[in-house]
Amino acid sequence: MKKYMYIIKKNKYCLILALFILSFYLGRGVCALAKNTGKNTNSAVIVIDPGHGGSDPGKISTSGVMEKDVNLSIAMALKQLFENRGFTVVMTRTTDCDLAPDNSKHPKTDDLTKRTALMSKSNVAVSISIHQNSFEDSSSCGPQVFYYEASDAGKELASSVLGALNTSLCVAKPRSIKPNKEYFILKKSTSPTVIVECGFLSNPAETLLLTDKNYQDDLAHAIYIGVTDYLAQSPSGHLQ
Repeated sequence: MKKYMYIIKKNKYCLILALFILSFYLGRGVCALAKNTGKNTNSAVIVIDPGHGGSDPGKISTSGVMEKDVNLSIAMALKQLFENRGFTVVMTRTTDCDLAPDNSKHPKTDDLTKRTALMSKSNVAVSISIHQNSFEDSSSCGPQVFYYEASDAGKELASSVLGALNTSLCVAKPRSIKPNKEYFILKKSTSPTVIVECGFLSNPAETLLLTDKNYQDDLAHAIYIGVTDYLAQSPSGHLQ
């Protein structure tokens, strides 16, 4: 069974890129998580937020890949997984758009306000905001998950999701979950909310993976496992 290995040593991507891509296409699969295709009926409402959209592209790779497009692809795959198991899914967007009114004087704030309003409805179990990372060091790679620093539930959700990602993708040097007190949706959302940075668009090798549909499906499945594991252990008992 094929493993996705992240190699973090600086200045070596130019030497290993060919092997990196070759190993990906020789065989693929999830390293340690079995895919569950059985149906179930669940009371939980899941909000999935594909970050950015419309006039806001988010991060852009050196090859022109826009974060907003990758976010939406992964989010739609995640939506399908939850719906297949009987969850109710609320998407903040399903097309290339933002949520701000056309005549908005503060489009970014208005956009984020509408997203967090959906996340803050009383019946929402968790909210997952899908994003891609970027850093000046092009060797930076791998997933990372942010949560609001004052939210114990958010911390538990972040730990579960990142743990599933690290296990599924066989991350060689896993990152830690990151508390944050500044990000708008983490501050304003009243449901347990995490921002999932799936990978780095500043890393050319990882960008190739992030734009591959099969890899996007594996990312979505790992996030799904992390969320359902969290719900299964949640005292509110959303997972049946």
